[in-house]
Amino acid sequence: MSLSKPSIELVIDMVENRLSDMVVTDREDAKEQLMLKRALQELASLSLNQERSARRKAVRRPSHSIMMPSEALA
Repeated sequence: MSLSKPSIELVIDMVENRLSDMVVTDREDAKEQLMLKRALQELASLSLNQERSARRKAVRRPSHSIMMPSEALA
């Protein structure tokens, strides 16, 4: 299952908000912070891969050339 770009961006925002509000006071908090940072990296990578895939698909699509009336008769 893949997520749409808006969904990925929403989750990235949520993780960034959680990280910015986080106060690390013990080991468990440090572990959670590390997990959130890793999740943020994965989400950013997922978003980048989705953009690259979309670009490749756009490049692969055949473009229909516009023929001039004189070319159509040839």
